[in-house]
Amino acid sequence: MANPPHPAELKHRRWQFSLRTLLLFVLSLGVVVGWLANQSRLVREQQEAVSALQRLRYLVQYDYEVDSLGQPTRHNGPRAPAWARRLLGDACFVEVIRVVPSDFYLPPSDDVLVHYRGLPGLRYIDVSGEQVADRGLQHLANLTRLRTLELAGTSITDAGLVDLRRLGELRSLSLLGTRVTDDGLAQLRHLSRLQQLNLAQTDITGRGLAQLHGLVQLEQLDLAGTPGTVLHYFGLYGWYTARTQTSSPSSSRSATT
Repeated sequence: MANPPHPAELKHRRWQFSLRTLLLFVLSLGVVVGWLANQSRLVREQQEAVSALQRLRYLVQYDYEVDSLGQPTRHNGPRAPAWARRLLGDACFVEVIRVVPSDFYLPPSDDVLVHYRGLPGLRYIDVSGEQVADRGLQHLANLTRLRTLELAGTSITDAGLVDLRRLGELRSLSLLGTRVTDDGLAQLRHLSRLQQLNLAQTDITGRGLAQLHGLVQLEQLDLAGTPGTVLHYFGLYGWYTARTQTSSPSSSRSATT
């Protein structure tokens, strides 16, 4: 028959157990405090960005108000339990997903785009207008949840497209009337989920289109007003052939020239 543990041994075991419990508690507390600190920073940055954009008369829309397409949602407030909203405040549970000028005569500029950096949840951005150039796109480089980006008529060049490479969730991109060239399209190869691409009224040719073959989800390609050379249409044919081979028979692909 085994002898009962010595009292000193029992005390030692309790001490070990208490120490492990304390370490786990401190570790868990550190994780919670770290999360709260990061959340507080994100909330503060979003509120500062919203205040700045509203002063510039921009319309800011939250995720409980509209979806990424701008359609009203059925939610009457933040999608979080009432107790959590009372404890932490509504600001912890809302994200800005769309920013649009409230007036047609308020074209965005590079100086306005600096405020977009504090809105990491943005899904839709329309910054069309000649006052936006390559420098402004640097402020959008970390908006990795962006779905739609309208850059029609901007002054961006191939250099600005480098800042779009990290926007892996992008579904729709308009470069209508911009100064991008065939060389710049190489930067779009990283946008693997792109479904709509507008290159109308640019100088894109068949050489540039050849770089789009890897965009297997691309469904709509607008090339209206681009140079209609033989090489151009050869590149378009190559793009269409690649899309047909990698898509299902039921999928629909279209190109506008």
